[in-house]
Amino acid sequence: MYNADGLCDPPEYKNPKIHVAQDLPPRREMAVVLEEIMHAFFWDIPEKQVRKFCSAATRILHQDGWRKEDKDN
Repeated sequence: MYNADGLCDPPEYKNPKIHVAQDLPPRREMAVVLEEIMHAFFWDIPEKQVRKFCSAATRILHQDGWRKEDKDN
């Protein structure tokens, strides 16, 4: 198993999936989900560029009030 917050299956897999660690703080979880979605659509973009874009996107979304809803409510 990989030591990563998230992974995206290669596009050549029959049913590729995105995997995200279950124990991440909400803001990091948002960043990882964005990173893995970006990998899924733009497989060949270097990790450094993906991280830079997703860090900015997460910051903007978080400042705008985007939050994960509590599942108990």
